[in-house]
Amino acid sequence: MGSEEDTYNVIFHALKHPIRRRILRRLDAQPTTFTGILNELGIDNGLLNYHLNNLNELITKGPDEKYRLSEFGAATLSLTKRVEEPVKPREGTLNVFGRKILVSWVLAFIVVVLLSTNVYLAYSIRTLSNDETNATGWTLLQARGNIGESINTLNAALDEGRLELGALNVLQSDMMQASRHLRIASILDGKHREQWNTLRQASDSLAQASQQIMGKMASSGDTWIETSFSQELYLERISEDLERMWTAFPEELVLGSSPRIVYDEDQMTEAAMAAMEFDGSLNGLYEAFNIGRSFSIAFGEDYFWVEDDA
Repeated sequence: MGSEEDTYNVIFHALKHPIRRRILRRLDAQPTTFTGILNELGIDNGLLNYHLNNLNELITKGPDEKYRLSEFGAATLSLTKRVEEPVKPREGTLNVFGRKILVSWVLAFIVVVLLSTNVYLAYSIRTLSNDETNATGWTLLQARGNIGESINTLNAALDEGRLELGALNVLQSDMMQASRHLRIASILDGKHREQWNTLRQASDSLAQASQQIMGKMASSGDTWIETSFSQELYLERISEDLERMWTAFPEELVLGSSPRIVYDEDQMTEAAMAAMEFDGSLNGLYEAFNIGRSFSIAFGEDYFWVEDDA
């Protein structure tokens, strides 16, 4: 038998139809062939096959071609008896909308409703939890990919000793995408909201820096520039900071029907510290490229940029 939800589901299907309850009681009395059940119930072959299929794990068929209760079927029937037997001697009835109904049937109905409600509730909770985990995992994968691509872009510029306008455009785009995904992650993963928001602000800062360097290059008509020693120094520091920030993302991340995300709290703390120290690297970058710094001001869930005229 699978999960608890599967167990409830099988019991529910067994109890919810009177024909299936009659079959269980008949097999509890003695093992019976298909023909014997058919003659006792007075239904056609197709309908009996349908109900036998729905009884599934509650019955077994032996070499003698006779059906009998499985251990699980006997336990299920025992549950039904415990509900019905206390009221049978009294044959109590309830008056519902002018009709008399046996109390035993009312109790059996309540059991079925409770079982079906529990199954649905458990399934709903599990589905919602899985959906949220999948959404969080997908968002983190996207942000991790964006930051990883940014690291590659910076390292390529360092290897070539030049910074191209197109590469800056890619860097800005990746950082903006990372910022959006980190904002969603901070909503979905409330436990680590502070860490994701810290990484998000660093991503915003680098996106803004990329935009300002592109603006300076465009105003000079340059599509690329040879990087100086000081510029390469701070580009390398930013790449290293991003690599530290990249470690915040879980290595064990599984999506699908059984999603799983395993966080390394120590790495997340280290990554958040790198994001907080990121500002110093950016200050050096602005100075190396001789451009004014735009500072971010947090307002609610958004960041606004203010130009520094100093």
